[in-house]
Amino acid sequence: GVENALVDMVADDYLVVSFRLNLAAEGVLHWIEFSGDLGQWDNVMANFVKVSTTNNGDGSATVRYRSITPWSTANARAYYRIGVSG
Repeated sequence: GVENALVDMVADDYLVVSFRLNLAAEGVLHWIEFSGDLGQWDNVMANFVKVSTTNNGDGSATVRYRSITPWSTANARAYYRIGVSG
């Protein structure tokens, strides 16, 4: 979702992507993908920074990434998903 964050002393809206990981899983890779049309998907991890990893105490962790640039209403037709392999 979109959340307000203070980055470099400036508050603005940023896209935040969060998901749960199984801490016992080995060799699993994840990344964030973007599409403008739900047909072509591109890896956009370079456009995000990891902001936290929280151990949930149940064998999983919640990982949160934030976009490095502020969110804009121009992105209203943007689609994101998590890619996973391993």
